[in-house]
Parts: sequence; C-alpha cells; structure tokens
Amino acid sequence: HPTKGVRILDGNQKIKMALRAKVLMVGPPQAGKTAISNIIAEATESSGGSYHPTKGVRILEFESDGEVKGDIVRVEVELWDCSGNRQFENIWPVFAKDTKGVVIIYDPADSKQEKEIEKWYRYFVRHQKLKDSQCIIFANHKPDDRLTQEWQAPIALQNIRCIHTNLDSDSDTIKEEFSTFLMDLVGIIQDKQEKEETGIVGGAK
Repeated sequence: HPTKGVRILDGNQKIKMALRAKVLMVGPPQAGKTAISNIIAEATESSGGSYHPTKGVRILEFESDGEVKGDIVRVEVELWDCSGNRQFENIWPVFAKDTKGVVIIYDPADSKQEKEIEKWYRYFVRHQKLKDSQCIIFANHKPDDRLTQEWQAPIALQNIRCIHTNLDSDSDTIKEEFSTFLMDLVGIIQDKQEKEETGIVGGAK
C-alpha cells in the first residue's frame, strides 16, 4: 500500500536504514522541470525570470528522511533534471541507468506536450521495466490556466498518479507529493531486495 504522507521526525528517532535513489525529472522543454527540481531539492537559481534550457542534464543531490513500514529511513537522492530537447536522445541510456523513479512533467494546456510525454513514459518507465508506481506525473499549469480539474493525463498513462501543480502557489504541495512518492519508491526497493535475498537463500538450499 502506498505511504500516505511522510511523518515529520522528532529528532529522537534513529535512522534504521539509509539508501540512495536516482530519480529522473523528464518531459518536454519549457514544462517547468528545472523550477520543480529546485523546489524539491530546495535549491536556488537566479535566472532573472527568463527561460534557460537545461543542457544535457543537471544533477541535484539532497537527503530526505521519512517513515516506511514503521522504519525511519534516510534517502540520499540524486535528482536528475534532464533536458527535454530531443537532440540529447542519444544519451537517454545514461539518464536511465540505475534509475529508481521517474517524474514526468508537462504543460497540460499544450496538446503537443500531452502526446510527447507518452514517448518519455515508454522509454524511461516501460522500456526500463519499472512499475507504474515508480512514476508520477506533474501536470504543471501556467498561472492563467483555468478549468484545471478537466485536464487528465493521456489514456496510456491513466494508471500513473497525476498531480496538478502551479509554480506560483503550489510549492508546498510539490514537495509533499514528491516526498510521498519517494517513500513509496523506498518501499518498492525494499520489497525487491527482500525477494532477491529470498531467491538467493532458496537457491542455496
């Protein structure tokens, strides 16, 4: 079952497990990947309000603590803010290597982006044999967008959790949703490790 939110630690609880998780931020250009990455990692970047496309990839590293299955865990996150420019498609295998989770970001008011995110999903989730639960969509609306609730993810991505965001007002929501997603990933990683260990022990008998 998905983790329902992340409990704030009180400082007296001990970290039982620490692990690393590589998470990709992917999607079309100008969808808001870098701005959302900065919010999640609590990074600051001066751009003067103008758009500066990411060249290749930008990697942000930070730690996040939370609770999974009653245990307190610390996750060392590698957040890969990947360029949406298709000229970098030849290095997608580098982006995808050892990835534990994928965040797809797009502007739902742009019909071209809506079609394009299916390509990102097929390569970075399906082709890498990740579960749908290892992916989340941020439908990032412009400040003047209306009728937010009427927008839905493309049919091919209907099983993916989709969060509607607005950079002007939803920074706390973005951080909370990512934290919940991250702890869900930890649970998936734990389950996979337990199954692999059980298989090794079973094969050794």
